[in-house]
Amino acid sequence: MWTSDDADAIARYEVLPAALRLQKYLRLVDPEPTGWVSVLRSDISEDAHSTLTSVLIEPDFASAAMDEAEWSCDDLGSSWNDQRGDGGFLEGLVADDEYPMHFFGQAREHHGLVAPTVEFTLSFVWWLGLVPTGDGQWSRIDKAGRSHDVVHTKRLEDNGYDVSVDANYLRRYLAARRMVLVIQHRHTVWADLKDVEPIDLEIRNPVVTLEFRATSAIGGTKRNFFADLLGKHLVLPFDQAGSDPDDTFRAPRYQEFITEVDRQTGQPIRTSCGDDTREGGTHFLTPVFFDPDVLTRYREDNTRYVLSRTRLWCLNLWGLDIDINDEGLVQVWLGDMRRLPESERDHWFVHNVVPRGGVSEIRFRRDLLNQWVTDDRPDLQNLRRAKSRLNDIARKVVGSDLFRPLGKHDREAFEGLSLCTNASVAQRDISILTLAKDVVECLDVKLLRRLAGTTEPEPSLNCLQAWITALGGDAEELCKPLRLLQDLRSTGSSHMKGSKYDGVIASAGWVSTPPDKQFQQLVDDVTHALQGLSNLIDSTTQLGQTGDDSL
Repeated sequence: MWTSDDADAIARYEVLPAALRLQKYLRLVDPEPTGWVSVLRSDISEDAHSTLTSVLIEPDFASAAMDEAEWSCDDLGSSWNDQRGDGGFLEGLVADDEYPMHFFGQAREHHGLVAPTVEFTLSFVWWLGLVPTGDGQWSRIDKAGRSHDVVHTKRLEDNGYDVSVDANYLRRYLAARRMVLVIQHRHTVWADLKDVEPIDLEIRNPVVTLEFRATSAIGGTKRNFFADLLGKHLVLPFDQAGSDPDDTFRAPRYQEFITEVDRQTGQPIRTSCGDDTREGGTHFLTPVFFDPDVLTRYREDNTRYVLSRTRLWCLNLWGLDIDINDEGLVQVWLGDMRRLPESERDHWFVHNVVPRGGVSEIRFRRDLLNQWVTDDRPDLQNLRRAKSRLNDIARKVVGSDLFRPLGKHDREAFEGLSLCTNASVAQRDISILTLAKDVVECLDVKLLRRLAGTTEPEPSLNCLQAWITALGGDAEELCKPLRLLQDLRSTGSSHMKGSKYDGVIASAGWVSTPPDKQFQQLVDDVTHALQGLSNLIDSTTQLGQTGDDSL
């Protein structure tokens, strides 16, 4: 690896203390990396300095860049107006040091006021679609909607930093831009060491130029010896660029999904979602079925996905029409599976099951008969609409919302809530907590006490029940689902489950009902209660009966 005009220099290097051989810095040199690549660094301590910078050059100038170990021009990354002669305004994006160099990235310092800002050339940010996630970290979202870390920044003492980039994305970018990256090194370690002759070594090849020097330190340091590594190495692009960062460099792969069962052998029959499944094709409206757990990963990430009984969205990247049939299976048309990103289809493939329960009547009439059908099946979308309508009517009738506004996190949790996708108690309990908070706990108790005509510190549901009675409604019927929701929360979902919880489950008739079906029934009952309350208030306003004498 090392070469030297001094025949004994390599031997003297080998017996240096490990820290002075600078091996940990040499491990940063990899022209064809596949993991993480350190591209920017400033790590300064009493005993060591380590610095990395990076610039882009065209491949034709690689040999010129490797001619010497000294760093290339450092004019990149800052702008100024050169008033000498015809200099003019210099953007800091391109510089010339006998060959053109292009800005790649930097950690821009702010005179020590705040931590350095990690910046990259905009084409790198735009081509990868980078999303800053805070404190020098960057990620990207692929076509399937999944996040991938691209840039890691480690903050060091005294405003130091170490910025690394995912080699896969970096080298894809280099290939697309037809550039190579020059990483420039300067690493120095000081130590106390006596009776060691100076050591001068170097590495020179088409992709690496490094000079190593170890010798006595003179002035300005508490140590009497130092080892220094100066130079550059290239990071080479991949052989293929690809049309975008997610290019697989092959034809699309269309999975085969179970569409029926052979009546003689009982074996599943599979049909490729690439076989005549374009809209209007023979197999477009072929139903395929999946266990409900296929939706769990979407349900648990409401920042990225929106899930209802009939639709799944992923940001603005893709959407999928779905349905839950009477057997609780997720049903999708084979032609719609074709439209999913390939990696997303892999997830669905794992959950594919033999047909059972068929296509629901509502979906059959809606999609195959092209009929307008009202879907009253349990769904959080219906519940949210019912709550919103109740608030609108209350605002019109009594001058105020019946529900207090939710905070940001509670609002996002409520808007992202959907039916359970598996029969786990944990998923049901979390869902009950969210629903109770957003339907019962956010009731405006002060308003309800006024409407109920009481000055006593009665709970919100007691006041609601009294108001319903004053309006001539069936308070027991309308409040029962809300009380059940509150009881489930207080006896089980947010506390240790005991005999009171068992009693609540028994009184609801759910002893033999799976947890996911319990929540589905609860959603349906609460939805109807909110709809019934809206209808009651709306109807009584025509008679001037609001229960509030102050109006």
